Amino acid sequence: MRAEQTARLACKHLDVEVEIAEELRGGRFDAVALAAGRGDVLLVGHEPDFSNAIADLTGGRVKLRKGGIACVEENLLHALLRPKDLRSIAAI
Repeated sequence: MRAEQTARLACKHLDVEVEIAEELRGGRFDAVALAAGRGDVLLVGHEPDFSNAIADLTGGRVKLRKGGIACVEENLLHALLRPKDLRSIAAI
């Protein structure tokens, strides 16, 4: 429920519709398959599922924190922002 609320909040500000994917309700998922044919996507879900997905995509081991954001393009991790990083950016 919290992940869906987060997705709705983010999508409202991005002016895009929320699409609920059962694959993100818990457990490993295929991010490439979920994003296929959709262009740029924002996936919102739970840990450790997202840290595992980042590892699957990039080969890197990361620890995504609750409320964190990872920016991945193809097999490259561009950014890993923890909540404290996001608060710093929002304060600017």
